[in-house]
Formats: sequence, structure tokens, C-alpha cells
Amino acid sequence: VVTPLEDTPAYRAGVLPDDEITHVNGESIEGITLNKVVQTITGPMNTNVTLTIYRPSNKKTFDVPLVRARVELISVKGFERDKDDPERWDFMIDPDMGIGYARVNSFQENTVEQLRSAIEDVERNGGKGLILDLRFNPGGLMKAAIEMCQLFLKRDDLVVSTRGLNDPQWRNPRPLRDGPYTSLPLVVLVNEYSASASEIVSGALQDHERAIIVGDRTFGKFSVQKLMQLSGSTTHLKLTTARYYLPSGRWLHHEEGATEWGVGPDTAYETVPKELITIQQMWREQSILGRAGEAADDKVERDKDEDGDKADVAAGDDKANDTKVADADGKIADEQDADEAGDGDDEEDEDEDRLALEKDETELPDVDLQLESAILLMRLHLIGEKELRVAARSAAPAGPGGVRNR
Repeated sequence: VVTPLEDTPAYRAGVLPDDEITHVNGESIEGITLNKVVQTITGPMNTNVTLTIYRPSNKKTFDVPLVRARVELISVKGFERDKDDPERWDFMIDPDMGIGYARVNSFQENTVEQLRSAIEDVERNGGKGLILDLRFNPGGLMKAAIEMCQLFLKRDDLVVSTRGLNDPQWRNPRPLRDGPYTSLPLVVLVNEYSASASEIVSGALQDHERAIIVGDRTFGKFSVQKLMQLSGSTTHLKLTTARYYLPSGRWLHHEEGATEWGVGPDTAYETVPKELITIQQMWREQSILGRAGEAADDKVERDKDEDGDKADVAAGDDKANDTKVADADGKIADEQDADEAGDGDDEEDEDEDRLALEKDETELPDVDLQLESAILLMRLHLIGEKELRVAARSAAPAGPGGVRNR
């Protein structure tokens, strides 16, 4: 267990970081893949599952009866947890300068609502500008990406269009009014793991000169995919049917032999693998939720003495729960989506292996230099020394596939 999730049976019952699940319903999970274990633990609401937990801190093992419940995943996070309420995130990264920060790790049904709530929190605390972090965001629902852009754009601003071999051209529908944050200074962080829906958001905001993009060139996934249920089966086919185009007409899919792809940053700050590892390790440490678990730890011990090793504890895995969404009844939304980069959960991913390297303890103190650059740009804008705008674009005609020559 990396950390229990907010407002879940796991957190309320007292699960702790570093707890280890050894058995599910009495069956050992040794040698079983993570996905298979998650499928075994999860199930319909209000049903029971028994976990066997080993707690390294006291070297004790105990059975845990658990009643399954629906979990609302948090896709928008702050820089660190609120010191007064660790279940909440603190979205102010520089209170003195009024700079807010929101990290979006995926595009789900409730992501835009969560981001709006985060921005409202920033404004209540005197925020004057926002850093929107889309690094390592593999995508998700296109609808969520469009609605996120429309928070910051005018009513008539195009976000995305699609064209396919057999599909008519499609443009996103216009909202009823301008976005509520059209004048909020905005910096967007991206890297090579920002894909699909992340590229729609960063690319559209860049094309409308609404934000400055900082970081690395994005992944380059501009394909439209649809889930289609096969007749007489619960199996679904994912089929690529069209291409995404940014407002400027750019199509930046990463094809073999391509010299340009993805959304290029306005202010580039490239990273090496060790820096990427550091960023993810910092995020993981910031996400760990332990205060309530520590308070409940004594209760677990008392319950063991009183009722014979019974404890109401739940556990969750950070990687599986942070990016995967499924209803309790297992239904898959049959909706067009800007899908995640990658070929499947069961296949090895070379990039994940690269980022799983052990940290070099001899390195300098942990610093997220891309984020530091974004903060510096926002500070300069807020004190009036430099306007926050993207560089003027060349008037050169578009190249192949609608790519501007810049």
C-alpha cells in the first residue's frame, strides 16, 4: 500500500502506508499480477472481501473483513496536503505572490469539476495566477479536455476538431458563455509523458495564446479512438477512427520518421531520467495520507485483542487507483475518448521501467526544476517585469498535416 485514498473505507478504517496485502479471501496472492489482484479485491458495492494484512512496522499479520464501497478518485491535486486537514490538498504553491498550483493526473468525468473547485480555493486565498501541471498525464475523456479548455477561453474559441476517412468533420460545440477564468494568468507544464487529452488542452491554450507552455515536447498522440461492444459479448474493440486537429489546424501525431510531433513548449526545460524519477518520487511522498491511519492504528490493536484479530482495514494501490476508473458493476462507458498512451496494462512499458530506477542518494537535494521555472515565469508576470504571453508565431504556411513551420 503506497497510501490510502481520500474519503474511502481504507482511510476511514486506518490503513497505513507500507501495509502489505498477502492474501485475498484466504488465498495467497504471491506471484499474481497486480491487475489480477485488483480484480479480485474489487467488486459490486456492499459485498464483502477479506484481506490478510502484514504490517511491517509491528511485524504483525491480521485478517481484515471489508465491505466494498464506491471510490471517488481524485484526479486534481495540489502541491502538498493541507496541514490542518490532510484529506484536502493545498492549492497555493506561493501564497506571498498569489500563485496557485493544480496537478491533473487524468481526464475523468469529474476532473473539470475538481479543477474548478481548486481554482475557487486559490481565489479565496488571494490567488492571482495558476500553474496547471499536465506532466505524466496520459489522457482520458476528450469531453473533459474540451470543458477544461473552455474554463479559460472565450465562447467562440475553437478547442479541437476531428476528421476521419469515413467520418464527417467535427468541431467541439460552443459553450453558452465565455469561460469564468479568461483573464487568469496561466502557465501549463507538460513533458514527454503528456499525451492525448493533455495535448488537446496544452495545444489549444497555446494556439489561442492563452497560456505559456513550459517543459518538454509532449508524447504526440492525436488519434481518435472509440470503444465498440462486440455483438453478444462483453468484449469491446478499441478502433482508431479519426485524427485530432488543434485550433490552428496542427496535427502532431508521432509517426515513424516524423521530425516534429506533439505540443512543443514555449519555454523548453528538458529533463534527464534521474530528474523524472525525482519528480515522481516527490509526488508520491506528497500524496501519502497517513495521519488518520496512525490514529486508527491503536484501534486496530485493540480490536485484535478484543475480538480475535478482527480489524476493519482496506487497502489500495497508488498506481492502479490513480489512473483506472470503473463502475462497481464493471460497465465501460461507450464514449469517444482521448485515450491513454500505451498498448495495454499487461504489457511491459519501457518508459515505466526507466522511471522505476533507484534514486541516486548522492545527488543534490530534490528539486523540480521545471516547476521552479514555471513559478519564476509567473512571479515575473505578477510583479510586472515580464508579460505572460507566448512568442509571436510565424506567418509561414502550414507544412504537411497542418503543422506550422516555426
